[in-house]
Amino acid sequence: MRMKNLKVKKMFLLLRSFLLPVSFLVLLCCGAGSNSTGLAVKDGGPLSDSETLKYRSCTHDLDCIYTQNGCCDCANGGADIAINLNKLTEFRDNFHCNNVACSMIAAVPACGSGTVSCKSGLCEYIKATEDPHTSSNSVN
Repeated sequence: MRMKNLKVKKMFLLLRSFLLPVSFLVLLCCGAGSNSTGLAVKDGGPLSDSETLKYRSCTHDLDCIYTQNGCCDCANGGADIAINLNKLTEFRDNFHCNNVACSMIAAVPACGSGTVSCKSGLCEYIKATEDPHTSSNSVN
């Protein structure tokens, strides 16, 4: 019985000495939470206002485009945002969304139904104020 315990212990030590360096290499090679820009990557939640500033510079309304800030839409943990069209890919690279589960709550008005514009050199998203399907301007 004692011989069997020694073999198990040796196997454990051998396995441990192998897994630790391999784990370190995986973290080193895979970026360990950073993207091609070297910035920290969010696992799903939105970037803070200060973190989005570098993506929101503009000179005209046409420079701006709507996107969601985070992996999920505005009703499910993310946020609506307007960013510079030329920085869309770089902005989306901040999120790893493959294993993020978003809830299925609906928003009224719908996420992304607002407008984008360039104000004071920054892209801004203005939320829609009502659902267009229940507008008071509908025909009776």
